[in-house]
Amino acid sequence: MDRMQLWDIESGKPLRAFGPASFGVPPSTVAVSGDGKRVATTRVGAAMTAVEIWDTEAAQKIKQMPGSVGQPAAVTLNEDGSQLAAFSFANTLRIWDVETEQEIKGPFRYLHQNSLLDRVVDTASDLRVVANFDSAGFDEKGWPIELIDTTSGQRAIVHVDHEVGGIKLAPDGMKLAVVGPNDT
Repeated sequence: MDRMQLWDIESGKPLRAFGPASFGVPPSTVAVSGDGKRVATTRVGAAMTAVEIWDTEAAQKIKQMPGSVGQPAAVTLNEDGSQLAAFSFANTLRIWDVETEQEIKGPFRYLHQNSLLDRVVDTASDLRVVANFDSAGFDEKGWPIELIDTTSGQRAIVHVDHEVGGIKLAPDGMKLAVVGPNDT
């Protein structure tokens, strides 16, 4: 599919379509702001990389973030869509002001080594806390999950006693849910 659709869960019907794909490259990841008013998409192709911000009411692209966002593997938006966290394939996280297109925090290096970045990275609704895990990172303490405070730059690593299949931070960044594959 070379476009994106916004769906109404209650009716089970599409509300509007976004697109078509920029430069013939379909979106590879998508994030929705907490208030539902903005959507961010990434497009990664051989000839170009883009992070686009869309207005969900108008179904129109309102921004294309600058190339310095890097080659994004995943993105997430804060509650009102004014800030964007971009996670790159180079294991860096940067936080951007969407309106000014300026980097406001970062870069932060993170330990993530998994190609399924949308499953292994999550942020609090204000982008203050970021969590990620390394699917190949089992050590004598267990499976590591890294937490980054983007305000102070401090990191903490917690270890769980089972393989990690996915993570989800509470909107306030104070609780972390961890699930494992199979019976873990």
